[in-house]
Amino acid sequence: MIGLHRLVGRLLAVVLATMMLTSAGWWVAAPTASAADDSVESWAFDLRLRPDGSIAVTETFVHHFGTSGRQGIIRELVTREPWDEDSDALFAIRDVKVSSPEASAQFSQTDVGEGRHLRTAVRIGSPDRTVATRSATYVLSYTVTGAVLRREDGLQLRWVLIVPEAASARHLSMRLHSPSPVTFQGCLLQDRHDLAEAGARPEPVTSSIGCGTTHVNGNQAVTMVPRRDRGEALVLGARVADAESLRASGPRLVPRARVTPFVEGPVGWIPAAISTLAALVTVGMVRRRRRQDRRWAEVGPGEIPARRVGAK
Repeated sequence: MIGLHRLVGRLLAVVLATMMLTSAGWWVAAPTASAADDSVESWAFDLRLRPDGSIAVTETFVHHFGTSGRQGIIRELVTREPWDEDSDALFAIRDVKVSSPEASAQFSQTDVGEGRHLRTAVRIGSPDRTVATRSATYVLSYTVTGAVLRREDGLQLRWVLIVPEAASARHLSMRLHSPSPVTFQGCLLQDRHDLAEAGARPEPVTSSIGCGTTHVNGNQAVTMVPRRDRGEALVLGARVADAESLRASGPRLVPRARVTPFVEGPVGWIPAAISTLAALVTVGMVRRRRRQDRRWAEVGPGEIPARRVGAK
């Protein structure tokens, strides 16, 4: 019969091995937007506000790979975020297209995230082809619905252009084209923890101070950002003059998602693993107790029942 300590040891080894294998798979497969040594040398956003309130976005960026032998990149776009204490905002991403003169433009889309924070991960690259150069230019285009809503002072745009996990970037520009005059445009560099705070209404963009410089000219505006570090979200905000020809219903609001406690990365498996191990140990102890000889359970140490004296 296997001793309890040996049983616990074996169960612990199984759980730890499972954690290590799962963690390894997480690091390989998780859509973390870029490797630690990656960077973006330039990143230009061209945004065109359409009469139906959607935004046609074209990104042109030069991605520098920190290591050789890479197959592509992952670009994450926000599709769900907290709106207030009771609601979440949903955004639709459609008409995705990719091109590149140096790398594979093959791509796929996957929904990632959990709870109140969801994204569309656009995985760009071919599993059968590595990028021959250490830097590659990508052109990504898509349409966003839900990022523009009507306010008393006009139409308001707010969109998380870059998520915190993306590679650090330099020389960023955001150019907005609108059917009606642009009255304001600015940007915000927001820490990942502030962006992910559950229940917090999205922080409005009121200026470009600490982020970049903006020039507004009629129906266009451009904001220049010299640098954005990994761990910061880049949020664009703008206001345009209202017009009867423009529609803007804002994001689709739904009841807030239930949040399951989760620690990002492989560490998130530890609470579940500990619970599993505790359950297995409990089962082992119960089984061991059931196999014990209960005939002497009420006999104290050194005592021999009288009925046993002289028994053969």
